[in-house]
Amino acid sequence: MSTQGHKMSRRSFLKAATTVVGASLGGSLISSCAPTGTAPGPAATTAPQQPSAVPTVPLTSKAISLTFWVIPYWKGKTGKEEGGKETDYYTWQIEEFKKKYPKATINVEFVPSSSEGFAKFDAAVASGNPPDVMWGQSGNHWKYAPQNAIEPLDEWMDPAAISDLIEPAKNICSYTDGKIYLWPYGMALAGGVFVNRDLFKKFGALNLLPSDKERGWTTTQFEQALKAATGKVEGQQVYGMALMTDWYYQPMQFFYGFGAELYNKYQTKMLLNSPEGVECLQWLVDLEQKQGWMAPGTAGRTNDNVLRLFQEQRIAIYPSQPYYITAFRLQPELKPSFEWYFCQPPHKEGKKIGVEANIHGYLLAKQKDKDKLAVAAEFVKHLTRPEALEIAASGQGVVPPLKSMASILAGDQDRYVEAILAANARPFSRLYGEIAPKAITPALDAAFAKTKSPKDALDSMVADGNKILKATAEQYGWPLD
Repeated sequence: MSTQGHKMSRRSFLKAATTVVGASLGGSLISSCAPTGTAPGPAATTAPQQPSAVPTVPLTSKAISLTFWVIPYWKGKTGKEEGGKETDYYTWQIEEFKKKYPKATINVEFVPSSSEGFAKFDAAVASGNPPDVMWGQSGNHWKYAPQNAIEPLDEWMDPAAISDLIEPAKNICSYTDGKIYLWPYGMALAGGVFVNRDLFKKFGALNLLPSDKERGWTTTQFEQALKAATGKVEGQQVYGMALMTDWYYQPMQFFYGFGAELYNKYQTKMLLNSPEGVECLQWLVDLEQKQGWMAPGTAGRTNDNVLRLFQEQRIAIYPSQPYYITAFRLQPELKPSFEWYFCQPPHKEGKKIGVEANIHGYLLAKQKDKDKLAVAAEFVKHLTRPEALEIAASGQGVVPPLKSMASILAGDQDRYVEAILAANARPFSRLYGEIAPKAITPALDAAFAKTKSPKDALDSMVADGNKILKATAEQYGWPLD
């Protein structure tokens, strides 16, 4: 795999999450069948108060100037234009908005997808001078709402649009007061598995792969496929699968399929050392070290290495994320030389699938000027209208967050599976930049290196992670239970 491809995948999903959602949470930090994500709870004492939404003059007759900061994630208006620029999509959005509000001026600033770029948002909020409308993602509102810096969007968005949000998107974008603070334009999923159909054909095991539209399977069926795809092909040793520990959310999709949970509903306490969690980690370790169906050397292995094994046809199944559906199709340096397809992660009989999701969207800053606030809210509505969501779904490769738009992925079998995962998504870790390297990855490495038992490894993970979570929850006033 090329280094460029790795960076692009993290740019589309993880890079932002690592820095914005995890790293910058506080001055001390570097930074259809499954349960849904974080559920709104009782109102927190720090929840912002909602001002009156009544503008003082007709919005089209008053000159209003808005600041808009956004991270562009694809080139061209739709992502398909030759020679397209990263600014094209939002330039078009602004031009279309001005047709409705000709006296509105949108002062746009394109912020880079980098640690410095993400820190720029946090610094603006901390200084009390955030942009009127800003790009955001799941987790931002958990920082900004306690600072009374952003507006809840429920009063500004059409009730029909709120009802149209798929349940995980609504839950992930809500705060503890039950109100929505991030209006989503797309969901980036962190799970699913890619299958090399050519290898399974050579092993005479195509019948073991999911063949229905949903492409779901149980862990028992998954084991049968791994076993069948382990052996020699044209003199090269092939394993059913390989696993990485740096991108923790790839192993996590298997834990969810065993009925385990990483966090409580507010992400303020880790729960993975449950009996279900221990059972899953033991299962994964055994796939490598007992059955021999998973490539040896999981401890310390990175996603780069696993992707290379998949591209070199040394593993038949690659646990990854739907980003690579688009990457495998459109990026020449990543395009596999074999036939592949995308499937759900496996689950135990009686359990349900689960993957994590990072949501991209827009935040509305607090305003004293009601007219300015009303125009800013109209701009957020404009940015997230169905026409724009459909372009984002194609250009960025994200899933539209509206139930009414599910049909746009129905004709694409791989992305149809992605939509199923979105309907069953859990929120991506807000403290990824701290929790992953300090708690989750070391515990997984210890279990696969056999320096700790699966139970001891998960107990250590939970103890280390909960120290970080407790300190951050106390800083922001998040409920601990």
